[in-house]
Amino acid sequence: MRIESGLGKRTVTRLGLVFLLFAAFAAWFAYDGWVKYPQMNLDEARQAFPENAETPTPNPAVTEKDVKDLKADPGRELTMADLTEAWGEPAYLGSAGAQADAGERVAFFVGPYGWARATLDGERVEKVDWRAASKASSDIAVQQMLAGVLLAAAAIPLLLLLLQLPKKYILDDEGLVLPSSGRITYEQMTGIDASALHTKGLVRLQYRDAAGQDRVAVLDEEKIDRFDEIVVGLCEKKGWPVQVESALEEADAPDAEKQ
Repeated sequence: MRIESGLGKRTVTRLGLVFLLFAAFAAWFAYDGWVKYPQMNLDEARQAFPENAETPTPNPAVTEKDVKDLKADPGRELTMADLTEAWGEPAYLGSAGAQADAGERVAFFVGPYGWARATLDGERVEKVDWRAASKASSDIAVQQMLAGVLLAAAAIPLLLLLLQLPKKYILDDEGLVLPSSGRITYEQMTGIDASALHTKGLVRLQYRDAAGQDRVAVLDEEKIDRFDEIVVGLCEKKGWPVQVESALEEADAPDAEKQ
């Protein structure tokens, strides 16, 4: 006789579903934080350009603080060269639009959370204004933080599943092999308690270890795929069929009634 069992389907299903749930929400928040929200900000910046232009590439150096720093010295005369030195080439440089004065030019410098609009008079910068996008840095950071937390949460059931999947439960002619207790021979087994089988799906196997100490090994219906076969086979070998088989029938009865 040899009955070999892996991890119970209920445990696999439960851990798998919990992992998928956390992973799905992590992916959702990650998409918002790294893709959707930044793209929304870039689209807003592009729509603010006076004329059609390609979606800009954000420059992390372009921030509200940088704009305030440039405007901190009212006596300083800014030029286009000062802006390009600080922020690189503008995402848009050209006419201020049909409603602006003839010849008025503007430059747009786009950051991750907004854009700077510079009004130009030749190469001289008349003024620089900051326009915040709808998704602030805190909004994006929250999405990214939630994604990280949920990803860490998803790793827990996945790790538990990977640790338990290789475990094997084996009943053969020499005895029972459990992942936690090793081999328990039939001679070591002293009794079995199936009183919690109907309520908790547990069977407690009493035995004496190599040192003669009394021990209890818990067999969990949810963790052992071929639980019924192993328990019944063990009891038949030891002469304990009636107590456990009746308990198994009681445990299975509610499922049968549902069907």
